[in-house]
Amino acid sequence: IVASSFLYDRAKAGMNDGLLGDWSAAGGSFYYTLVLATYVPNETHSMMSQLSGYELSSPTHTGGYNGTIRASMTGRSVFVNITSHQAEFRASAVCYTALSAGTAAAGVVLKQAGSDGNSPVVAYVSTGGFPLVTNLGNVTISFYASGVFQLTDV
Repeated sequence: IVASSFLYDRAKAGMNDGLLGDWSAAGGSFYYTLVLATYVPNETHSMMSQLSGYELSSPTHTGGYNGTIRASMTGRSVFVNITSHQAEFRASAVCYTALSAGTAAAGVVLKQAGSDGNSPVVAYVSTGGFPLVTNLGNVTISFYASGVFQLTDV
């Protein structure tokens, strides 16, 4: 299945209930993980538990809650672009060392909170170098200057 990048419905609703309100706050626990092609992207998925078993995993990079395939997203900020009229949710590059866990079809942004059943999914990112074959090399995933994701006009 080929899917374009999107915000999960839960994240869209999160503009009202505070899910994304702490994107640029030091206390927000946002992570980036890599998922397999067997994951069927669905905008209605709301919690990371619905992606259980679909994260890349190996002896050195484990999937699941607190797994090491989940990279902490640092350098988060929100930039209001008055030229393109959008809010750009930015973050620093995510790095993996000696990654060998199969082929990643996409990345998923999540907010980790206590367990996968309480960890909302935010964005599915399938552009910019996916699929990504891992082969014990170091991997750096850099995001577009316009951010990891954007909120735009209707």
